Amino acid sequence: MTTLAGARSALGTALSTGGVTLSDAPGRVAPPVALIFGGGIDPSHAMRREMLATFRITAVAGRADATAMSAALGELVLKILAVVNGLAGWVVGNVSPDLERSIAGGQYLTADISVSTFVSV
Repeated sequence: MTTLAGARSALGTALSTGGVTLSDAPGRVAPPVALIFGGGIDPSHAMRREMLATFRITAVAGRADATAMSAALGELVLKILAVVNGLAGWVVGNVSPDLERSIAGGQYLTADISVSTFVSV
């Protein structure tokens, strides 16, 4: 079991090692790229000195035509899912439908992936 910071770091390292380009801020790195955000903590296991930490991975595709953006986003989401499914102790939750978002002055196709693991209290 690890800390919250350790879990986030392990997730980022695994994604990078798995070929997923990461950014620490929207618009800072050209797509396709993924960003990791905290998704909350479930304290229902606190008596066991652990909590379920959830993270939201936002996959961002480029600003090409809709068909190309959708294909690029699908490939990125599948790559992320493969990496997280290979991590011991991690669970993949919901994957959002494709969402168009305004990021750094442009419109991008994105998807949110919920992942979680237990962390030490």
